[in-house]
This record gives sequence, C-alpha cells and structure tokens, in this order.
Amino acid sequence: MPGRKARRGQRKVSRQGGAGQTPNSKSGWRKSLYQTKAARSKLVSGGCFLVRARRVCRRRYDPRMASPRGIVLHPHPVLRAKARPVEKIDDFVRGLVDDMRRVAHELDGIGIAAPQLGESLRIFLTCGRENDPERVYINPRLELSGTPDLCDEGCLSLPEIRAEILRPTVVRITAQDIEGREFTLESSEFMGRVWQHEFDHLEGVLIIDRMRPLDRLANRRAIRDLERSAEGRRR
Repeated sequence: MPGRKARRGQRKVSRQGGAGQTPNSKSGWRKSLYQTKAARSKLVSGGCFLVRARRVCRRRYDPRMASPRGIVLHPHPVLRAKARPVEKIDDFVRGLVDDMRRVAHELDGIGIAAPQLGESLRIFLTCGRENDPERVYINPRLELSGTPDLCDEGCLSLPEIRAEILRPTVVRITAQDIEGREFTLESSEFMGRVWQHEFDHLEGVLIIDRMRPLDRLANRRAIRDLERSAEGRRR
C-alpha cells in the first residue's frame, strides 16, 4: 500500500547505483585473484567484482533465491491466488522479508504483501510511520468490527490507480513475528485499514474488486493500460 508521498502523487522509485572507479590494472590484485578465464566475472557498478563462479558453486543452491525480487503488477496471476500459510520461518522467509522491506522503502509504501513480490505466502509487512514501528505479520488473522467507513486507497501493484474503499473501522490482528512469536494488536486508526488492505492481498483480493462503480469507471483506462502492457510482455 503506498505511503504518504505516494498518496500525494510524489512517489519515486530509487535505485542505488554504485560510486567509484573501475579498479586500476596497475594495482596487481585484480590479476592475482582472477588467473583464468573461467574464474573471471563481469564488473558491476562501483568497481567491484562479482563472486567467482567456483566459489558460488560451493554454496547450497536454492532456486527460490535465483533472481532479485521486484514489485509484481496487475494482472499477474499470483495477485489473484490465495496465499499459502508459512510452515517454517527459515532463511528463505527472512530473505523474502528483507526484499519486501527494500521494495516498500524504494516505492515509499506503507505496507507490502509477499504476493506483491511474486511469492504466494501469508506474510505482509508494514513500514514504520509516526507511532507505529515497522512490523512483520506472518500467518495473520483479522477480527473486524465497527461501522464501515470510506477512505482513499492506492496499491503498489496498481500504480496511478486510487479509489475510496469501504472498510470496517476497528481491527484486531493476531500474527507471528519474524522470530515466530505470536502477538495481537488492535487499531481503529489508519493502521487498521493498512492491515485490511495487505490481508486482502493474501486472499487474492485487490482494491479494484472493492471499488464502487463510479471509481471503477474513473480508473478504467489505467486498469486497461496495465492489462495491455502485460499482454505485450507475454508476446
């Protein structure tokens, strides 16, 4: 879910590039470390070398960690699937949470769910805002009450699309943290709405499913553009 800057239409995606110069061949260390063609790696920004292939091969390979994760956009099917419960909090889950944190900060999001990074697991994260510290919610459960209220919402997986969404105003959440400890919180403030928004992602529900007809009509072109863009990438 986009944060404050994004809600004001000022969201920016930041990509950190390396600084510095390519190592000088006169230094000697480059030649001594990479004696053979098979052991050489390409240079990356910042003048640093990637780890040599023979060293990577010694590590245990996990295909789930094969590529960097980024935000997944509508209409990707993972956003429509009901996410699986997390059975074990292992290195894969911790790495996924790190990626969720990174992407949320890059996109100035106030919250993000695992399916938005292509992983169909019941995890979401909320970023720290004012009196609410950053938290990870694993296998969350919600109890809703209070009179439903309308409030403007956006979504990182639906850029440039906003609508007033009707949601209950009192929310009680029970979940596990990254250490596996269970906790319970209650909110009648904006954070309760964020919990509901992110929980929807775990159920395969998007804000376009909760829009009123007038909002759907207003966002029709933006939704169509996303869908056409996905079709173009598949060709």
